[in-house]
Amino acid sequence: SLKKGIFITGNVGTGKTNLLKAFQFNRRKCFEAITAVNITTKMKDVERKEDQGFWKYYCDYVPNASGQNKYFLQNQIGWMIDDLGTEKEVNIFGNKIDPIYSIILNRYEKPEMYQGLHVTTNLSGEMIENRYDLRFRDRLKVMFNIFKMTGQSRRQ
Repeated sequence: SLKKGIFITGNVGTGKTNLLKAFQFNRRKCFEAITAVNITTKMKDVERKEDQGFWKYYCDYVPNASGQNKYFLQNQIGWMIDDLGTEKEVNIFGNKIDPIYSIILNRYEKPEMYQGLHVTTNLSGEMIENRYDLRFRDRLKVMFNIFKMTGQSRRQ
């Protein structure tokens, strides 16, 4: 479905990230790439700065105020979360939060935003369910076109 995002799972080094990045700058819906680990780092910054802008920034589309040509003058762009499952829980104002879990559950409530989010992971479906929960895994099926890349690492 063109109304869903892309979710690619597979072994380490099979080209998941490179495949999605090949479509990063497209005329339909550009997106920024960020690793799950970097999202965790940015969430830690939220507590230090007491800035809740994180939720708007990562749970909604990214504003493209600069109008940069690489985004084909799109005023909003989406996200690619690279390496789902590598993030750590963070403490935000005394509450333990898994940033990716929060983002996925927030976006699940906004079907019009599914196509603006893409994900790569080395985790299998069963591993995703163990890492997060059944509810999380089930919602991925609704939000994404899921593809599996097979084979050995192509890295040299």
